[in-house]
This record gives sequence, structure tokens and C-alpha cells, in this order.
Amino acid sequence: MINDTLYERMNRIRDLINIPCKQHILLQDRVVWNALCDSMDAIEDIEKVLEDYLKEEGDNFSRLSTKRIAQNSLRIVMLC
Repeated sequence: MINDTLYERMNRIRDLINIPCKQHILLQDRVVWNALCDSMDAIEDIEKVLEDYLKEEGDNFSRLSTKRIAQNSLRIVMLC
């Protein structure tokens, strides 16, 4: 599980919340459902941006820099 990509993890979460009995419970509160879906979309969008940026930059960034960018991006999403 640790070696899974963020994309794989997000797909597992989406699969889990779309199980009919779980989805029914989550849909009882549309605010929570919408926040959950919006958060997952934002995380996936950030991942795509980072991947594209790193492709352009090549080896100029270390993994530590990438991790810092991702952490800062997630902080921004959580503030929204």
C-alpha cells in the first residue's frame, strides 16, 4: 500500500464511497458528500499539475522538493 500511487489510492477511495450502502449513508449529508468529492478532485488536480511540472523540469527537482510542493498544495486546498 505504501508504494501505491496517489492515483491508485484515490481510485480505491472512490470505489469505497461508491458502494451503494456506504454512498447512501454519505449522501444523507450533501455538504459532506460534496466536500469529500471536491477534496478528492482537488488532490487529483494537484497531482496532475505536479506530474506535468516535473516532466518539464526533468531532474532539477529532488524528491524532497516535490514532497514540499505537494504538502504546500494540500495546505492550500484545505484552506479553501
